[in-house]
Amino acid sequence: MTSDVIQILVNDSGVSTVVGNSSVYDNRVKVYPVVAPQKEKEPFVTVIKVKTEPFSTFNCLSSKDHVYYETHSWSKNFITTESIDAACRIALESGTMILVNSIDSFDQESDMYSQISTYKRLETR
Repeated sequence: MTSDVIQILVNDSGVSTVVGNSSVYDNRVKVYPVVAPQKEKEPFVTVIKVKTEPFSTFNCLSSKDHVYYETHSWSKNFITTESIDAACRIALESGTMILVNSIDSFDQESDMYSQISTYKRLETR
């Protein structure tokens, strides 16, 4: 679940150190599902579930799925996005998630860089 991934990131001291706490949203660590609040100041992280693949074995149904999540590390400074992404990777790979892909991006509307990393893990339904 997306909320589980967010909790891993929020509880990680490396992630919380790089993104900090929100001054506009209950002083929480700046990790959000799908989108950040409109008035949030960078840097921050958003987490999105992007794909669910049923896990099956030969002639047998399973109660497990391969679930893919993206972390989007946002900042106006490119090097900061790399630092946030590295902290997220350490936090997520120390558990049950593995990195599948990572790309650099720039959003012109928000005028921010984003490092988008895709992770996969096996989840029980």
